[in-house]
Order: sequence, then C-alpha cells, then structure tokens
Amino acid sequence: MAVDDDPVNLKILTSVLSIKDYAMVTVTSGIDALIKLDTDHWDLIITDVMMPQMSGYELTMNGFVWKQRIYKRKYNHISYTLNSISALASFDTKRMSHLIDAFSSYLRLSFNFLNAEPMIPIEHELELVRAYLYIEKERFEDRMTINWDLPENLHFQLPPLTQPLVENAVRHGILSRSKGGTLTISIKELANDIEITIADNGKGMTAEQLQQLLSSQSNVTQGIGFLNTHKRLLRVYATGLQIKSKEGQGTSVSFIIPSEKRNMIRKNSYSQTD
Repeated sequence: MAVDDDPVNLKILTSVLSIKDYAMVTVTSGIDALIKLDTDHWDLIITDVMMPQMSGYELTMNGFVWKQRIYKRKYNHISYTLNSISALASFDTKRMSHLIDAFSSYLRLSFNFLNAEPMIPIEHELELVRAYLYIEKERFEDRMTINWDLPENLHFQLPPLTQPLVENAVRHGILSRSKGGTLTISIKELANDIEITIADNGKGMTAEQLQQLLSSQSNVTQGIGFLNTHKRLLRVYATGLQIKSKEGQGTSVSFIIPSEKRNMIRKNSYSQTD
C-alpha cells in the first residue's frame, strides 16, 4: 500500500514497483489507509510523512508503540503469574491448580488476541477477560472486587478491544489506590443497540487528563491505547469511546455497537458463569 496526498508521487511509486510484480494499492490519506488496514493483510506500507489531517508518523508509530506496549504488559503479567504459582505450590496446591488452568487459558487467548481477526464473538472476549481477572484476583485478593452485569442468550461480534480496557481499569483505576476498589463490567441492550461499559471506582482523572486522553498529543500514560481503541471503533461503528471520570471517584469507559450493525448480531445460547 502506498500512502501519499500527492497523486504524482503515487503514480511514480506505482510505475517503479509494478516492474517488480508488486500488487499495488494507493490511497491519498492516512485515514483511508487505516480503513484499508482493517480490511486486508499487507506486506509493505510506504507512506509520506507530511500529509494533512494525519501524518505518516501518526499512521504508523501509534499502532506500533501500542502493540509493543501490549507485548511488554503480557510479558510482565506472565512473570508475575509464574511467581504467584510458585508461591502457592508451597501451601495451597488446589489454588495453584486453578491458577494454572486460568493462566493456560489466558496465554492461549492472549496469543489469539495478538493475531486476532477483525471481529470475534463476545464469548471469546469474555473468556479472556475472565481468565485475566481470575489471575489478578489471586494476586491482589481483597484489593479487587469484580461485578458482572451480563445478559443471557446474547451473542454478537465485536473488535477484540474489551480486555485491554479492563486491564487499564485494573492497573490505572482500582489498583492505583492502596485499598483497591471495585470493577464493574456490564453489557446492556439499549433498544437495538448494545452498550459495553467498564467502570471502576479508582482514583479517576482530572478534567485536563480526560480532555487529553483521546488527543493525538496525549501525555497521559494510557493515552495511546485509548486513542487507538477510539479510532478503531470510529472506523468500525462510526462511534468511539465514551469516557466519564471524576478525580477521586473513578472512571467509566463505554462504547456502543449501533443498531445499523445488528447484521453482525444473532441470538444464541449463551450461559453466564462467574
């Protein structure tokens, strides 16, 4: 894929690379390139740096950095969990066995997430979230309370975005307080729409932090992850993250799967487990 707002440059690139039997696709903006990225697999992207609305750096670096942060978080989480398993082995083999089961599920689903299809069933997403939260609950015990508010007999597809939002709520929300807090995960039907909400009663954010969170110039620690999630939701559903937060009271992050996307949703047997 070649990305450039100058059609002359695109024509030159196409002429040069077509000699080498490359299958070329050209787009004239970073936004169009992001749409293409979600619809197919690409071997090479050549992009101009200076483009209106979105620079070449914004097109490539944010996604790259976000992916690297995901890998780093997965590595750290694996390290902490192995230490917990080792500690449990000396005094509670039953808990150790359950933790190993959850850890195995988490690893399998995490690697699936990193190579995920654009859309996955909600059951798979919730399975990963449950495995992650089981491990964190074993590590932090009374510092974490988890509430589930999920409907029965509901099945739909969504981008694999929920687990990173849950992880952010745990890390930057409830565990940012010494006494911990409560995490609530809810899925609600609103007429024909579906609303997914991850809420915590952690330290929350200032109005300035909240304003910066979805900005491309964000200096907030979790800003890049939120920004990429927000942009992906905009591309898929034309509606992004809705974030509400008050300092000292907590944060609520939600997104809507709108009614016009109901063709991706079908009723199915879905049993809720704790």
